[in-house]
Amino acid sequence: MHFQAELNGEAVFARTPEGQQQVIDSHLELAEPLRRLLLLVNGYTPLAHLADLLDAEAAAKWPTAQSSVPDSVQALLQKGLITQVDPATQDPVSTISPAFMP
Repeated sequence: MHFQAELNGEAVFARTPEGQQQVIDSHLELAEPLRRLLLLVNGYTPLAHLADLLDAEAAAKWPTAQSSVPDSVQALLQKGLITQVDPATQDPVSTISPAFMP
C-alpha cells in the first residue's frame, strides 16, 4: 500500500521498525539522499528543520542541486521505513491517507 503524507514544515516523522532495521544493517539499497534523511528522522524534529539540515549539506557538496526532501519523504513512506507521527505522543497521525488506489 502506498501512502502520501501531508507534507508541511511542521510534519514529524519517525522510523518504523523496518526503518530502524535498515539503519542497523542496511539490507536495502537506498540512494544517498534517502539514507541521509532516514538517519535524521527521529520522531521529534519537524520536517522543515530536517530539510534545512539536508539542504545545507547538499548545497555545500552540490551547489546546483535542488531540494528533493518531499520526494525523499514520499519514497521512505512508500518503502515503509518512516511514518508520520504526533511528536508529543509518538502515535501515528491519521492525516496519512492512501495516495492512489489501483
